[in-house]
Amino acid sequence: MAKQMDTKEVAFMCELWNDILQRFNKLWNDMLQRFNSLMKSLDQFVTECRETFDSYGVKAYHRSGNKSYKFESESRRAPKHKKQGRNQLIFSGWSK
Repeated sequence: MAKQMDTKEVAFMCELWNDILQRFNKLWNDMLQRFNSLMKSLDQFVTECRETFDSYGVKAYHRSGNKSYKFESESRRAPKHKKQGRNQLIFSGWSK
């Protein structure tokens, strides 16, 4: 086995694969750094959207002309429930 490892062909393949794997490793590390940077940027954007959430309601009003959301004007259904035992509720659906 040691004699086979000492051939020019094996040395050639070792050098070739060493260069290929080093390039893949560098590329992978660069991609991870870029990905982490993009994720931090996305996290900041979502945080800013949450902090300015009310402004989206104002923009929606200006765009649609409606002051309230559809669900605010619809009647709500009360849940059907039966008491069972000590402070236990059994929900069996919704009623109108």
